[in-house]
Amino acid sequence: NSTTAAQNITATGGISLTGGGGANNSTQIFTWSSGLQSVSANGIVLQGGTGVGDQNSSVIGSYNASATGGQSITAGSGGLQLTGGTGGANNFASIGNSGTASTQTITVNNAASVSVVGQAAGAGIFASGNQTLLIQGASSANALTVGSAASANYSSINGNNQSVTAGTAGQSGSINVYGGIASAQSANITSNAGTQNVTTAGVIYETGGTASGSYGANISSNGSGLQSIAANGIELQGGASGSGNSATIYTAGPAGQSVTVGSGGIQIAGGAAGTNNAASINQNSATGTQSITVGGGGIQISAGTGGTNNQASIGENSSGTQSVAVTGGNISLTGGGGTNEWAEIYNRGNGTQSIAANGISLTGGASGGGAATGTGNPAQISVSLGSQNVSVGSGGITMIGGGGALAGNYAALYQLGGTGTSQTITVSGGGSIVVQGGTSTLANTGSTQGSRSLIYNTGSSQTISASSITLTGGAVGPNNYALIENAVGTQNVSATSITLTGGGGTNNYAQIFGTADQQISTSAPAGITLQGGTGASYANYAMINHGTGGSGNQTININGGGSVTLMGGSGTGMTANNGNLVSAVCSADPSCFAQPVTGDFAIFYNLVGNQVLNFQTAGGVLSITGGSGGNKNNASISNQGTGSGSGTQSITGFPSITLTGGASGG
Repeated sequence: NSTTAAQNITATGGISLTGGGGANNSTQIFTWSSGLQSVSANGIVLQGGTGVGDQNSSVIGSYNASATGGQSITAGSGGLQLTGGTGGANNFASIGNSGTASTQTITVNNAASVSVVGQAAGAGIFASGNQTLLIQGASSANALTVGSAASANYSSINGNNQSVTAGTAGQSGSINVYGGIASAQSANITSNAGTQNVTTAGVIYETGGTASGSYGANISSNGSGLQSIAANGIELQGGASGSGNSATIYTAGPAGQSVTVGSGGIQIAGGAAGTNNAASINQNSATGTQSITVGGGGIQISAGTGGTNNQASIGENSSGTQSVAVTGGNISLTGGGGTNEWAEIYNRGNGTQSIAANGISLTGGASGGGAATGTGNPAQISVSLGSQNVSVGSGGITMIGGGGALAGNYAALYQLGGTGTSQTITVSGGGSIVVQGGTSTLANTGSTQGSRSLIYNTGSSQTISASSITLTGGAVGPNNYALIENAVGTQNVSATSITLTGGGGTNNYAQIFGTADQQISTSAPAGITLQGGTGASYANYAMINHGTGGSGNQTININGGGSVTLMGGSGTGMTANNGNLVSAVCSADPSCFAQPVTGDFAIFYNLVGNQVLNFQTAGGVLSITGGSGGNKNNASISNQGTGSGSGTQSITGFPSITLTGGASGG
């Protein structure tokens, strides 16, 4: 040790420090001076002791808090290993620099690995000032490991303005962070001030551990600067059992977070069992932004297959913007199999959310869920207060509600902002939008929300365009509907063709619904097809609806010599006193309202303003065919618009018109 001047220690071979048995038998290389401490060896091993009496640590440290010299540690091909002891909680292994105005630099050249692993005692690399850890080598593995599945204490790399690199460009490398078995402990790479840059040429892998009440595994920043994460791939796995064993990358700093990933893509998965074993990439400050850019590997987000609250997500929790962009790859989200297990990309603030990929798939959980609202296993992309822009290529957007014996396993694209916000969904390159209701068999208590599939907007406008748009109600079960809805503002939906097909359970309708000005347009001969549902139940209708309580008009434009085909369904089930299946006039008449109906109809329905069906090019065809089987399986174009200047129904463009009554029922 040195107390007055700089200290330099060099070994041509290795340096090995091992804490002792008994008590207070530590081994240390340290300085109290203000000068630089430099330690260099081919390999460095620090092993905490085994003594049950404690304080059997193994340390390399610079302890002068006011020192400006700092600490420099260099290891060669023998690598660097810090392992906590087994006898007591204070038999730790550490490399530390206490100087707040100095820098700790650790460089490992041409080594297979660097490991920081707690056991009964912790292991850590700490700096009160700035810290750099560089692991490099043209032909070495350059692997960094923090923690292990058996760790019963902390494993940590912790500093300010921290830079951690495992393999530079063109080299091998990896960063592995493992949560352990002890409560209130974690495996982490953390910056407490300033910026943090974590980079590897390979994959960042985290798994949450199996403890009860753990802090899991994380890469995080609490500083005011930007956190930048760069890797060829990222894999985050929530813990396999226990509780609180999360695997996360997050920042709490106001500058936000930037994540850049190569062809390995991003995989985020909730735990298979236990509680709150989540996996996530989050921006948690009040004002920070989040930018995630991924190469061809895409993004796969899967909630846990069992347990409770084992969610998987990419989240923005502030007023900042959120951008998630995948170049040449797809984004897929799959709900879980336990209870309340969400797969989600979300923005909780009022900033704009922008999502871009070749294709997006949202699939509700295949099992699990619940009987009450908030217990399901959905897959969703949502923004709470701001605008939402979703841009997709030829892979299109596929949304499928989930299944199982319970409910709430829905698939959704939500924009929940207010006045001045918007939802814009653009599918190019011939891609389609497919919205498919699920197959779960239990409706949520007190609601009509089964394992539905929906695109929903509460902002000033909703604009959706694709090559084709298909909505299909669920084949079985109740309330597994397919829906595109603008609850407040204007709605503009355009495609080469639009197809809505009612399902086969109960209330498994397919609907496009708008409350302000609604414009629906097609540009190819296929035009618009609405087909009522089937089966032994009811309310499996297909409808384009301009709703009551709103404003504006309903305009449907058919281009390219397209057809409009409305076909009533063939369902046979009956229900009475259902205001969704009969007109307002019937609802107001008790004798009419009490009559049983099936309601597998196909309809263009306008309840406010004027209604225009405009065939804009020659050769258009309008075909309306009544259904069969039950009651009110009709096909129609209906205008019941109210208000000043309302009530006009216009069909323009001289289409060929065919009207055919139903084959049976009635």
